[in-house]
Order: sequence, then structure tokens, then C-alpha cells
Amino acid sequence: MSGTDLKSIKALVTSKKKEGDSYFKKGSFGFAAESYRSAIRAVESTPESKKALKAWVGVIAGMLSVCYVKQGSWKECIDFATLAVGISKKNAKAWAAKAEALENVGDIEGALEAGSTAYDLDPENHEISLLAHRCAVRIHG
Repeated sequence: MSGTDLKSIKALVTSKKKEGDSYFKKGSFGFAAESYRSAIRAVESTPESKKALKAWVGVIAGMLSVCYVKQGSWKECIDFATLAVGISKKNAKAWAAKAEALENVGDIEGALEAGSTAYDLDPENHEISLLAHRCAVRIHG
């Protein structure tokens, strides 16, 4: 793969991520998810881009997991949040999305673990704090 090919893939990924961010801000989570998925597909289109742009997949997968929370698509959320935190353990939004999805599928212990990790990463985030507390109460009473 030439540097030009990688450059064109980076440009496409950047464009699709920006498109997804725009849809997300408008509350069009289905369109945002499709844009983010297109960005990930572009990264994964070649072994070279997959290696060079791996960190971008973590960020985009985290945003995709939040889209799926907004849509109530719990399995997809768990899948993409797991991908995101596997690449970047410090992605608080992905940990929080995973916690919410796990809670909604009945895995309260998993939700507490993911929620606690999100809280440790972003203790000032009120929504994350409430989520972790809610899971703890459901387990410990």
C-alpha cells in the first residue's frame, strides 16, 4: 500500500467520522451509526490501514456504542463498546455505554464492573456516577 492510499483512507475515515458526529449532534443516531460503521469499514479495508489507524477504530467504536445505547440496541452496543475498550482502556464513554447495555440485558454484575471503570475514568460525569450507583444498589441493596 502506498502512502497515498493510506492518506486517502484517512481522509475517508475523517469525513465519515465528521458526518457521524454531525448526525449524532442532531439526534439522528441511526444515520450516525451508519457513518461510523462506514468509517470502521474503511479502516479495516487493508491490513496496513487496519494497523496504522487502529486507535481511530477505538474512538469511532466508542461513539458507535453510544449510538446503540440511544437506540436500545444492546447487543450491538456491547459488541462495539467491547471493541472500543479493548483498543483504549481509558474510553469512559464506551465503558458507560457497555454498562448501560449490560444492565439492560440483565448482567448487573457486568454492568457494575463496566460502570465502576467508567466512573474511575470520569468521576465528574453525573450520568456515569448515577449508572454505577444504580448497579451497585441493585446488587448490594
